[in-house]
Amino acid sequence: MKKYYPNKVAWLVMLAHAILFCIGMYQRGSNSFHFYYEPIIFKAVLVGDCLWLGFADFLGLGTIAEPFSALLFMGIGGCFQWLFVGQAIGNFIRRRRRAENQISSQQLFQFPRTWISDQRSVPLVIKGDREWIEQYISVDEFAEMFGGYATWRPPDDPTDMMRGEGLGVWGKRNISRFKRILRERGAEFDVVDGEGPKQQIWTTS
Repeated sequence: MKKYYPNKVAWLVMLAHAILFCIGMYQRGSNSFHFYYEPIIFKAVLVGDCLWLGFADFLGLGTIAEPFSALLFMGIGGCFQWLFVGQAIGNFIRRRRRAENQISSQQLFQFPRTWISDQRSVPLVIKGDREWIEQYISVDEFAEMFGGYATWRPPDDPTDMMRGEGLGVWGKRNISRFKRILRERGAEFDVVDGEGPKQQIWTTS
């Protein structure tokens, strides 16, 4: 699922909601519905998911005496609701982290490289600060998405745009996909022609 919806905070918020909902349903049992007598945990869930409960009532999914179907619909709908709320929270946290690091727009460096050439063509390479990139794409995803990756040793003179190890991919198609996925996941960056801070190639995979 991470491949299609990578925001970790979103998944954590949805999971927390699902756990509270399950605990609340367990505590309330199969009793008829009355807000005053509901368990405190379930009341909290009800307040957050009241629109879904109203929609379930509109669809006629349950009654006060037998509310299980309506409450289940509310819980499932609430999971999707809090998934998107969690995404907004995760994006806010990322923006704050970038602001704290005083980096408004990260730079990625694009350049031709010969160490992966077969002498018939010189592929393009794009790289950036590994720590920054892994906020959006983990190393574990690179093999499936791009067929591999390259890493560079930390530069002798670190900069705000390359504070440590470098991480990148090669090939025009991979570069295009790499930039698109970063933007889809909320990254803000500029592409700069050139190798950037001097670094030694470390590994390719």
